[in-house]
Amino acid sequence: MLKIVCITSVVLYFVGRRHSMWWVIFPGTVVHEFMHAIAGIILQARPTDFSVMPQKAIPGVPRVIGTVSFHNLHWFNTAPIALAPLFIIPVVLLEAQKLQFHNTWQSVTIAFLLANILSQAIPSPTDIKIMKSRPWGVAFWVAVIAAVIYFNV
Repeated sequence: MLKIVCITSVVLYFVGRRHSMWWVIFPGTVVHEFMHAIAGIILQARPTDFSVMPQKAIPGVPRVIGTVSFHNLHWFNTAPIALAPLFIIPVVLLEAQKLQFHNTWQSVTIAFLLANILSQAIPSPTDIKIMKSRPWGVAFWVAVIAAVIYFNV
């Protein structure tokens, strides 16, 4: 089941980037935005606005499908909030590995939902842009991760 979920997620990632196909990746988008919101609550960034309704498409401009706005973004919390969707990847992969595939609609639905969530677990270009706007925060978190790896904490 893990291979099926991974291959399907790659297909969904590219299909969902088309303006007219936003509805295909909607479940993954909801989880993506919830991950930002949950990280914002935990890191006290105070989410102020949450939307998973797509904005009207403008020719030549990528469609914005979901957004979360925050009132208290600082150097310390911006990078983890921007990268929060990555934290769902291990959960999806573990679930996909545990599943047994049967030719039933339940198996197909679960595989599709897991693939959908996995396809949207990658931070968007906007997420990366926001993270890069606070380079000291990125440097801090890189140093923390390096120290944890180096000292086996």
